[in-house]
Amino acid sequence: MKGSYPTAQDVLGHTDANGSGDYTYTYACVDCHDPMYDQTNLKHVMSTLAGSRIPASNIVFTSYTGADSLSDGAPYEENVCDTCHSITNFHRFNGSTAAHEDSNDCTTCHGHDAAFLPPATVVDLPHQVLQCNLCHNTTYYADPVANTQCEQCHTAGGALKGSYPTAPDVATHSGTTYGPFTLDCVECHDPMNSQTNLKHIRSTISGSITPATITFTAYSGPDSFSDGAPYPQNICDTCHSQTNHHQADGISPGGQDHSQTEHLMKRTSVTPVIVKRIIISMTAQHLAGRTMNTTQTAGPVMLMTIHSYHQQL
Repeated sequence: MKGSYPTAQDVLGHTDANGSGDYTYTYACVDCHDPMYDQTNLKHVMSTLAGSRIPASNIVFTSYTGADSLSDGAPYEENVCDTCHSITNFHRFNGSTAAHEDSNDCTTCHGHDAAFLPPATVVDLPHQVLQCNLCHNTTYYADPVANTQCEQCHTAGGALKGSYPTAPDVATHSGTTYGPFTLDCVECHDPMNSQTNLKHIRSTISGSITPATITFTAYSGPDSFSDGAPYPQNICDTCHSQTNHHQADGISPGGQDHSQTEHLMKRTSVTPVIVKRIIISMTAQHLAGRTMNTTQTAGPVMLMTIHSYHQQL
């Protein structure tokens, strides 16, 4: 009858057959819902449930968040997500576990269409061995992780450095040269989900000047930090609009690739002294209305490259 009632919510029964296998339980839809009669709770949830660990507990579910929501703290037996639980990791009827997302919408992560199971998130290596609360510093795990949580492992004096000594030490990407800015670690990195890029770099970054798919699969060469056009796809270009080099539009006042000249000099006999002499000669001949043949003078050094190097002298 879905075709006749297409807006009816898709659900999956809250039973052990659809569950994780850790617990044994079987509930019919009508154990929790009674659509035949008006209910004071949302979603036709009854005010008393047969599965409540404390019989005849008054179930209150009138909001998805805050007071009277799915699980808003004591009295726990009155919460629809606590009242039947006695051996779960969180949200037991007697409040005997640590708090976990209290007063938040449980279905954000535990959807009824997935039988209320936890999300099937594959945490990126090596973070899969960590306890959730080592990174998540709020009771709502969908909140962005604060930099201070990352710094526990990723700074030399971090509180957890002794337990995870191989975690690389890093500093927050911040500065004042182009106006004060401080980026959160999770704006570029997402260790919660497997990434196609190195170092947990996201494939899309909110700070990108032009929305693009970020490609960072090598430290040098193609698909590295900044390997040329298309510039918005480069992790070191995508957010930049005021830097002297490596801007997202490929037009930088000091030359887009500030290492281009150095790379060319390694591959040719041209030295910084020769480049500087060429620039002086070019300037003099330009003032005299003449054009200089840089190929004859300096081999494969391009005019654009020399101009870029001149910006750095």
